[in-house]
Amino acid sequence: MDSLTISTCQAPNMDFLTRDLASYISERLSISVKTELDIPWQALECEVAETRKAVVAKTESRSLLGTLTDFTHLLQWLLPDQSGLDLVQAAVELSHTPVQPLGRLGFPDKVTRELLA
Repeated sequence: MDSLTISTCQAPNMDFLTRDLASYISERLSISVKTELDIPWQALECEVAETRKAVVAKTESRSLLGTLTDFTHLLQWLLPDQSGLDLVQAAVELSHTPVQPLGRLGFPDKVTRELLA
């Protein structure tokens, strides 16, 4: 693992703890550690609650299906190169990939920040 990204669902007045933890991990493991602190904790809490309501159904969106297929192919290239990659890290990596259903320049990480801000 070359780098790590840490996020938090805590209130902004606790961001210093996340930064301190990132610094500590970086020093101890000699890897780059980034923090994702620009999403309000209330929005993250709401999103986490919504993810508990999973629905599996057939999609009408061919663009969405194409994006999922693209993500599958990308993961086939990512996983062998980064053997220690976990699901959260894989999701972060995929979030930097532009996807058609989100519009002309739709990067999931950027769109998520805009929607949750």
